[in-house]
Amino acid sequence: MIQLTVETLILASPEVCFDMARDMNAHAKTMASSGERIVACPPSGMLEMGDEVTFEARHFWIRLRLSARIVHFDPPFSFTDEMLSGAFKSLRHEHRFKAVDGGTLMTDVVALSAPFGPIGWLAERIFLRQYMEEGVGRAEIGVEGALRSWELGARSAELGIDVGSRIGNVISDKGDHKKLGALNWKRN
Repeated sequence: MIQLTVETLILASPEVCFDMARDMNAHAKTMASSGERIVACPPSGMLEMGDEVTFEARHFWIRLRLSARIVHFDPPFSFTDEMLSGAFKSLRHEHRFKAVDGGTLMTDVVALSAPFGPIGWLAERIFLRQYMEEGVGRAEIGVEGALRSWELGARSAELGIDVGSRIGNVISDKGDHKKLGALNWKRN
């Protein structure tokens, strides 16, 4: 099993970060450059408890689909999705939002297991961990652009928010830290 934790500091409220993370229209924009697309989601695009979403993406030259269901929903503090079907033996993604001085600490915890028993175990150690770290890191950086667009769009006027700053780290289950970089934004 691989477990990755990504911590991102965003100078926006937990409510804004929570809504951004469950907005599938915004998610589609963050992952567009990777070729990932959303095949099915709720008509509103905003995930709620029990909702299901299906993604399609190309990994290792193979087009794969992953379907997940929201199994925990506690606005604006956390929600969790679990894989229903896909390429992994299991996948669980926890999204946590904690108010901190000046913003929100957004924490993503991704736990997954590869299929195929001992071969999957070996794949996890040889290449899957690094591949997932890079993918989670790209997704977090993509969230920044989407949050900026989202906040600068209709939601910014409604919520009275521009943008803050972000510092991201990927923390593997081995305790390794990888800095994702920082983007500095203005806040009204």
